[in-house]
Amino acid sequence: MICVRRERIRKRRWTDDEIEFLRQNYEKMDTRAIAIVLNRSLSAIHHKAHRLGLKKPEEMRYYNVGATLFKILQQKVQESGGLIK
Repeated sequence: MICVRRERIRKRRWTDDEIEFLRQNYEKMDTRAIAIVLNRSLSAIHHKAHRLGLKKPEEMRYYNVGATLFKILQQKVQESGGLIK
């Protein structure tokens, strides 16, 4: 019988500085950028933000990016009289 030993994945504990950074920037920064700065996975950022009760403003949520861009373009077209300058 061959015994295969799996390495245990160690979870890094969140530091107070990381939590403070997340609290201050979650609403205004892209989640991917936060993940890069903190050297954490996107999943880790989302889970910690959820546990802290943090939420993105509606216009910053990934599923609204296309709709937000469309509204901006639509507004620009109306302001310019039909042509985007």
